[in-house]
Amino acid sequence: MSQNLETVLADALEELTDRIREEEILYKPDHYGDMISELADSHVPVYTSEIMALANAPAIYNMENELGGDTLEAQISGRIYTAITQHLYDGLKEVIDEIFPECPICFDQVLEEEIDRNDGEGEGCCDGCQDDLDEAEEEELTEAEEEEAEELAEIEKESL
Repeated sequence: MSQNLETVLADALEELTDRIREEEILYKPDHYGDMISELADSHVPVYTSEIMALANAPAIYNMENELGGDTLEAQISGRIYTAITQHLYDGLKEVIDEIFPECPICFDQVLEEEIDRNDGEGEGCCDGCQDDLDEAEEEELTEAEEEEAEELAEIEKESL
């Protein structure tokens, strides 16, 4: 089955998105290196005919050979690997932003489910900010109750 480079890149990025979504762990971008290397390696074609079909892609044909290789096939495979790796790193920020949106209050990136869960309760923020908002609301109620009690006490004093 012959694929073009755009399909290979799109498939690799889709798999990266799925893997990050499954793990639901937000790392710093440089901690995704092993995952990206593994995915890039698994998306480099194995069969010579598929490797040579991708060699015609301008992005591969014009790319500098960074990984070396003793044969033409190995050199082209290295270029394909480099192209996939670059594409995954370029798309990583967008993938992370999609899966881990920013909390509108603290700007930390959290799971989308966390934002959605708290959207019905308050501000559509992360659990930590929602806890802070709930706590502040309780304090406001307590302060309001105290003020109301003081006002009632003053009214009672004035009426006596």
